[in-house]
Amino acid sequence: MARGTFDTDRLLDEYFKTRPETTARKIRGQIDRPELYAYEQKIGKPLVDMESQEITEMIKTFSNKTYSNKVYKISYRTYDTLLSILRDFFNWYIDNYEVIKNPCNDKRIKGRNVMSLFVDGDQIFDKNAMEEAIERIRNSQIDEYADYQEAIIRMFYEGFPEAIDIVNLKEGDVNHKKKTTIVRGREIRLSDRLYELMVKINHMEEYPAHRGSYLMMSYRGSYFKFPTRAKFEKEFNERPPEYWAGHISRIFNRDIKNKLDININARTLYLRGFYDFVVREVGQEETDRLIMSVRNSEDTKKIMALAEQYGVVEQNVTTLKKVLMPFVSAS
Repeated sequence: MARGTFDTDRLLDEYFKTRPETTARKIRGQIDRPELYAYEQKIGKPLVDMESQEITEMIKTFSNKTYSNKVYKISYRTYDTLLSILRDFFNWYIDNYEVIKNPCNDKRIKGRNVMSLFVDGDQIFDKNAMEEAIERIRNSQIDEYADYQEAIIRMFYEGFPEAIDIVNLKEGDVNHKKKTTIVRGREIRLSDRLYELMVKINHMEEYPAHRGSYLMMSYRGSYFKFPTRAKFEKEFNERPPEYWAGHISRIFNRDIKNKLDININARTLYLRGFYDFVVREVGQEETDRLIMSVRNSEDTKKIMALAEQYGVVEQNVTTLKKVLMPFVSAS
């Protein structure tokens, strides 16, 4: 049966019927979307007739929409996920309809070869981009609140894996003489700027806001303080720790992403901090080589050892490399 006999939506119907229902429900929407059909119409080809480069260009037309309906270009990691789904779809098509070359196996649309497609002149996130974001925050926020936001940004970049680690930080975890903290059993050396901000926030009793001031309170003995209105003071410590971890996430989404339109998040900051740590340990060229290395057991051991040293937890080296690849293209 020739390609194009069935419409793409019908083929996708058949393909997802062969997959577990929970899997199909989770991933179908990632592929079966208006952009796919618009691209088919644009080039005059159904999905199964597309060449590898056309697959890449099609995925590039996809976009991510956040809960606030802001639209962001997809990342390389998302691209790789979509390519894996399509690879499996083409394998199914080959098994059930006709033997063709799977376009998603083409090395030209993987790894470093397609990194530039996800740059398009936009600034890839690095330390300079972080400093520029902090400068914009400082130009638009009350000084005390700008200090608070800057401290959180730097804590993730300098080695705090998740928001809950900021909530759990206690006075005894901070070594003021060495300017270090203990996070998940690992010692983190703080930059002078972050240490200064952490001490300042620890000593803050309140900060002014546009509609009255906020109290700054230690949550169940936390070193890092959190803002609350005076009327909520009595219930402050009754909230679960996840509430205050969520508070940190809300700062990113509400005050940084939405108000200032700065696309920054805790995970990106943490991974960029790890990438820069590896560069300091082994050099720029070796760092990028390790990330782009394929099927080399010694390289795998080396990068996973560096991850363990930094405290990065990933299921496997493949996943670790995928999340670090966007930083290679920025170098």
